[in-house]
Amino acid sequence: MTTKSLKRFRSNSSTMDPFYWVTLIVAITIRIAIGLLNESANDNHIEVSQKIVASLRLGQPGPAYDDCWECYHARGFHMAAALPCMIGNACAHESMRLFGQLLNTVLSSLLVVLVGGWIGTLVRNKSIARVVFALVALNPRLIYIGAQATNDMCAIFFGSCASYYLYHYLRYAYFRTTESARESQSRRTWGCLLLLFFSSVLCFISKGSAFALAGGIMASWAVQAYVARHIASRTKRVVIPFLFLLALVTSLILLPNGFAPYERYIQRALATKGAAINFEKPPPPPFFSPQYYGRPGVTSIVHGFFTFRLLNLIKYPWIENSNEPSPIHRTSLWSQLYGRLNFVFFDQWPVARKDLPALLVGRTSMITAFLPLLILIYGGLSFIRLLFVKNQKTKLLGWIKQGGTCVPFALSYLMLLVVFCYNHRGFEAMKVIYILPALLGFVACFVRGLRQLVVHLANLSALRLIVFSNLWAVVVVYILNSALLFDLLIMNKFSR
Repeated sequence: MTTKSLKRFRSNSSTMDPFYWVTLIVAITIRIAIGLLNESANDNHIEVSQKIVASLRLGQPGPAYDDCWECYHARGFHMAAALPCMIGNACAHESMRLFGQLLNTVLSSLLVVLVGGWIGTLVRNKSIARVVFALVALNPRLIYIGAQATNDMCAIFFGSCASYYLYHYLRYAYFRTTESARESQSRRTWGCLLLLFFSSVLCFISKGSAFALAGGIMASWAVQAYVARHIASRTKRVVIPFLFLLALVTSLILLPNGFAPYERYIQRALATKGAAINFEKPPPPPFFSPQYYGRPGVTSIVHGFFTFRLLNLIKYPWIENSNEPSPIHRTSLWSQLYGRLNFVFFDQWPVARKDLPALLVGRTSMITAFLPLLILIYGGLSFIRLLFVKNQKTKLLGWIKQGGTCVPFALSYLMLLVVFCYNHRGFEAMKVIYILPALLGFVACFVRGLRQLVVHLANLSALRLIVFSNLWAVVVVYILNSALLFDLLIMNKFSR
């Protein structure tokens, strides 16, 4: 995967642009530095690794889903984090934590390479490619989650790989080149399908949110079957997707502990009428009148899913980990996703910083990131509009070659998050990292939105300059986020 992505990353730029390599080196260096300094995580996943080791030594299958706070998860990351103990007898919590962080730092760095290849596939305009790559590679949330010993980066990386290889499988399968290249292209087609299969399996054994990955794969293939219904054979549109999903489910059932976590999810969900995690399901939220429950998140359907509180985000660019409902943006799902994506100290956990530099960077993040959000939404709506184009070849060409095959992944993960927040209501459920396995789908929407905006502003150079200045300002603010985080981790590590 990595070699191929790196080649695509290089070849799809108009030239070997040094900017790409500088950004790549800077992004990986920041990840390594923060990964070496960080000593905290959103949740304690190493406890699961320790219990796995203890169970194996006793000849038991593994901890039950309620043996610890994070034991309900799929066990791929936890098994990997336990390797230092199983191989080298390094069983201390610190040894497993450091190995888990090292693993995630490597995956986070490979994700940057993958995203570079993805952007190079979608766009050849240097100005667009540069700014989009910088926005993703230097995003502080992506950087920090890759420095923690949790299962999130595994899900993000393998979910991104799955959407990447589905895109290339469909591209090779539906667009033939010359007759002499047909055999080579056929090998690439089946190679991408095989890599899609392995990426999907690894995503499933990493985190339970892979249910959304399966939904994204099925939805993407369903849309593809609709788009190409007058062009492609039934084998391509129906038989191969069915056989793929059958092989995926079969492999998860046969793998040791592959399907077991999902059996626990289903049993728990049936027993509690919807809750499949480690706390009891609250009553459903009312439609309009706010009703507070626990640490308030979704207080009502209207306030939780139909509000976006930008001004409140600018005034209070973070939240409190308490039972208090203030600031009010804590009860808005989309406000929480926006804040957590763009400001690394927004949730004040697992590290907290509320001094003047953090306040200024947080407020600037909330202001400057609004235009990229509008571009992202515009690009997503543009993809949906593409489905209603009458010309089938134009529709197929636009949908596949411009990355539309990854958009259903983004919608699937967003839908999963909405259902999750509806069922559990607490603001702790409103994590942007839950939707990042669909990262390539969001990148495709943003690239399409920015490309179309540039076309519309072709004769308005001043407005085009404002747009790109705003986007580069976001990149600068992202770097400041990482600088503040680095400074805090340095102080925490050496002030003892």
